[in-house]
Amino acid sequence: MAYLDSDQEEADTKILLHAVDATASGAKSIKIFSPDTDVFVLALRRYPELCADTSFVTGRGQRHRNIQPRPIVRALGAARTAALPGFHAWSGADVTGNFAFKGKLECWKAFLQADEDCVTALADLGSTILPTAGMFYAIEKLVYKWIPVMTRLQPAPDAVLYLVKCGCGKDKCRNNRCSCRRAGLTCTGLCSCINDETGEECDNVDMIENDSCDDETSDEQDDDSEEDEDDE
Repeated sequence: MAYLDSDQEEADTKILLHAVDATASGAKSIKIFSPDTDVFVLALRRYPELCADTSFVTGRGQRHRNIQPRPIVRALGAARTAALPGFHAWSGADVTGNFAFKGKLECWKAFLQADEDCVTALADLGSTILPTAGMFYAIEKLVYKWIPVMTRLQPAPDAVLYLVKCGCGKDKCRNNRCSCRRAGLTCTGLCSCINDETGEECDNVDMIENDSCDDETSDEQDDDSEEDEDDE
C-alpha cells in the first residue's frame, strides 16, 4: 500500500484515490459515503476511472440518499464532467468565495450554457501553478451577462428633476445630506442654499451654468457701457 502514500491532508481527495485504486484492483461495486459536496463533485469527475457499479451515499444521521453518478455523467458529457471541479471552485466551494447574490443554481445555468472554450478552461484549472490569460478570458465569459450596464439617460425628465430641491443651510450642500447631491443633481433656484441670505455660494451648483450666467452678465454690462458711450 506504499504507493497510496500521499502528502494531501484533505480526506476528500484521499477517498477518491482509494476508490480508483480499488477499481484497478478488481472491485466490482463501490459505495462512497460522504455528506460533502466536494467529494460528490470529485466522484463525478473520476467516475470514468471507477467501476460501473459505483454509487454515492450522502446524508447525516438516519437520513441517507443514494445517488447514481452514471446517469449524471452521461447527461453532462465528458467535457463538462471534467470541468466540474473547476466549476465548483469558481461558483463557491469550502475554500473559495462565491458571487454576491448568485447562488449555485444560477451559476449552474450559466455553466450549462457555456461554450466549449469556457468549459475547457474550467477543466484546465489546476493543471498549471497559475491560470493562464487564456483561461481567465474564457472563464470571464461566464459572468459577462451579470455585469450591470449603466444607462446614459437622465433619471427623470427635466421638468421633474427641476422639482427636486434641498433645504440645506450652513452645510452648503458639501455632503450627501443634501438631497440634490444624493440624487446626483445640481442645486437650482428652488433650493434653500441658493436663496440663502448669508451670500455664501452653494458647493453643488453647476459650474458651467454659473460660467454661462457670468458671461451673460458681463455681456449685459458691456452692452450698457457701449450705450453709455453712445449717449455721450
